[in-house]
This record gives sequence, C-alpha cells and structure tokens, in this order.
Amino acid sequence: MVPALILLLASPSWAAPSCVNHVAPRLSGDLFAPVECSSATLPAAALDEAPVEGSRKASLKDLAGTWTGQTEEGLGRYALRATLTVSWRGRAQGEATLMERQTHLMTAVSLTLSPAKGAGRYDAALSTRMLPGAVLKGTAVLGLAAPGSSARVLDAAFDNGARYRVELDPDGPDALDARVRFAVPGGPSRSFETRLTRAP
Repeated sequence: MVPALILLLASPSWAAPSCVNHVAPRLSGDLFAPVECSSATLPAAALDEAPVEGSRKASLKDLAGTWTGQTEEGLGRYALRATLTVSWRGRAQGEATLMERQTHLMTAVSLTLSPAKGAGRYDAALSTRMLPGAVLKGTAVLGLAAPGSSARVLDAAFDNGARYRVELDPDGPDALDARVRFAVPGGPSRSFETRLTRAP
C-alpha cells in the first residue's frame, strides 16, 4: 500500500536496525513501524469487525500493477506507493512503501498470499526490507463487500496477534479507494484511507 515518487523509485539501501537494549529486533505487524525492539509478549489485537466470508468470486487479478497516493495516520502525512502482482494460480505478492512527507523517513512491507484450502482463504506472510530474513506468518480471507459488488474485503491475522481489515473499492480501471483498519498487540485499533491511482 507512497512518497514523492522520484525518491521511491530510487531504491534506497535499507540498513538492518539494531536495538539499544540488546534485544533482537522483530517484526511488529505495523505498516508504519514494521520493526520493534521488544521481547515482551503482548495480548493479541482485536478489531470490532464481523468476519468476512471468503468468496471464490473475489479476485485481486484486476488490481495488479503499481498504485500511488497519499494518506495521513496519527500526526504523519505520507506518500504511498503500492505494487501488486498476481500469478495465474492466484498467488499474490504486494509491497507498500511509505514516506513521511516532513521527515522523509521511509518504511516498506511486503505481503505474500498463497491460496489455501477453502474459498477465498490464503496463507499469509509479512516481511520488510528493513529486517531481511524475518517473516511474520498468518492467514487471510478475501471476500466481497456485498454480493455482486466490485469492492473487496481482506481480513488478515498474524501469528504475533496483529490484525488487518483492508477494503478495496475500484472506481474504474485506474482508480481505487482503500480503507484500512489495523491493530498490533498492546495497541489500540487505528485506521487510514487513501485514494490510489494507477501509475503508468
């Protein structure tokens, strides 16, 4: 799920983080702060959302490509760039890069969805270039916002207790409204919205 486009395309080098408290860094599941320095076991996050019903009619193939937009979260204003590829077998690979517009700090996360048993069900794997080799595993369910709707809803739950609800509502072939609610262990639920346009 993007920055001043020129900076994003520049392929920054991602230095592996280190923790001052001598704890090994780990994935948090937070899109805006993917890596944390903590060994504490925190309670699983919760979202007050009815579970989405998986649907074989809910596909991501028509959303494949590169999308750009802007969003706000907390006190930050971000430029966003998202890419999505979908194989003919239904395996999806997405990456979202965010740049905070004032500090120019960047984060990037990747999500892989591999078809699992059941309609609209996937095995999920979250990773980031900021912590090479680390993977946060989970499950995801893809459904439709309503029968016959073009809007899709993705619920993802990760093994550390992080939760996501992503609503993707296409507006023609080259525009997309995205609404995201998420929560990570030990924190409250948060949300953001963005209008994405397809990049050439």
